[in-house]
Amino acid sequence: MNRNFQPAATARADAAAESATAGEPAAPRGPGWREASIPATGREPTTVLAGERSPPGGAPSPAREPAVEELAPPSLPGEKRPAPAPQRVEKVSVRLAPRAIVTVLDEGRGFKDARGVGFDPVRREVYVCDTGHGLIAVLDPAGELVTTLGYGARLKEPTGVAVDRDGRIFVIEGAPRRLTILDFRGDREGPFPYRGLEASPAPEVTAVATDADGRIYIADRARGEVLVFGPDLALERRFGKRNPDAPKGDLDSVVAIAPGGRRTYVMNATGTSIRAYDAGGRYQYGFGQHEVGPGNFSLPIGLAVDGDGRLIAADMIRQQVTVFEADGKVLGGCGGLGSRPGEVAFPSGIACDGNGRVFVLERTGARLQILEREEVRTVVAAAAPSSALAQAEGSRAEDDRERVRASLQSVLGAMEREEGGAGRASDGTPRGTEDAQRRGGARR
Repeated sequence: MNRNFQPAATARADAAAESATAGEPAAPRGPGWREASIPATGREPTTVLAGERSPPGGAPSPAREPAVEELAPPSLPGEKRPAPAPQRVEKVSVRLAPRAIVTVLDEGRGFKDARGVGFDPVRREVYVCDTGHGLIAVLDPAGELVTTLGYGARLKEPTGVAVDRDGRIFVIEGAPRRLTILDFRGDREGPFPYRGLEASPAPEVTAVATDADGRIYIADRARGEVLVFGPDLALERRFGKRNPDAPKGDLDSVVAIAPGGRRTYVMNATGTSIRAYDAGGRYQYGFGQHEVGPGNFSLPIGLAVDGDGRLIAADMIRQQVTVFEADGKVLGGCGGLGSRPGEVAFPSGIACDGNGRVFVLERTGARLQILEREEVRTVVAAAAPSSALAQAEGSRAEDDRERVRASLQSVLGAMEREEGGAGRASDGTPRGTEDAQRRGGARR
């Protein structure tokens, strides 16, 4: 079949060119004849036909209908269409690279049963709960010891710490867990007042955090809710109870709270591990189940938000630190049980400085590991879009149908020819009957 053809646009362009160049030699028009754009001085570029002469004075001739229009020839039955070219996309992953390890504090003292770490973004200091010694170590982002708090406060097994913009230090201590306020020197100011909260039941605090506006977020196991207090320590809002008629909310095993601007992320030890709430305390979505596979958890223990809004979470049983996008997509991380840099031994808390540094506290490892986030960008071939895949599959199915039709037609044609001329034996009986008789005699 001849697949070369001349569209109507070609004939119209030929007629226009002949009328414009009457009396002059026709410009050669071969396969290289194409549309060209020639700029005119002081005027917008005007479209002319390649090989066409301009009028005297250099002014281009008026725009004419484009020349040959390249049209894709129609597909022939059974013709294989080329597969769409694979697209290439940039894939971003995150690696947590070790930068420093802190094991010894003042006077050669190391961590003892350390369970809680926080970061003060105003003074840019790391606060570590040295639970076994009843102290709080304050370090700079490089891991150098600044001071140790709690000698005079006589803290009882501190397990959580947060610092607000005014320098007040909120410490979870004792059993049952209560919240105590220390001043910037580490002296005890007293218990948290819980202004505006009903007196009963007594709060049982499992996690504490602060945001840039001076709010304090407190996870209360007794109520199964997260309580949000303003800088004046008065209750502003609470969330976590989906059923208002229920005796308590759904957040009765919170291990970490991570305010992240428009959303607040809560890590729960049971059920969905990471849950996102909007500024009004309404549940948005959650991810991370107690199942096998990446992005899930066995015993979630720590959560923080970095400067780019990504979530960094720790799992005590899986010995992993994982970096997530805000929607739950896994980007990378580090871990594995061990004492080498990048490995962890039962992490018990995590914090970020907002500039790429991640602080991981290890309860069994008795150390604070300082990691730095590094992005790794690779270009990979992307899967074809669903529409392209469907089109390719449809083309293959149509090709298969055409081949089946051709095969059937060939078989039917052969059968017709056989029935018309060679379908009977010399004595007029059908050839199939003669063959059957012959086979039957052979069996006998």
